[in-house]
Amino acid sequence: MLVRTAYLRERPTLRAAGADLVFSGEGEVAFAMNEAILRDMGASSERINKERERLRADLFDDFGAH
Repeated sequence: MLVRTAYLRERPTLRAAGADLVFSGEGEVAFAMNEAILRDMGASSERINKERERLRADLFDDFGAH
């Protein structure tokens, strides 16, 4: 079951209710903003990928894996 939610804080409840994957609008906006800022600063693709993974861990590790 795939679920879309507005807020990251809702992930644990949705996962407990049976959702296999939970996508968050809040999380996706954070990814997009982070990438845009890094590109504007001239970051390499490698650096952007590393930051994306770091941000993913920061946002989602506290709320459980996908």
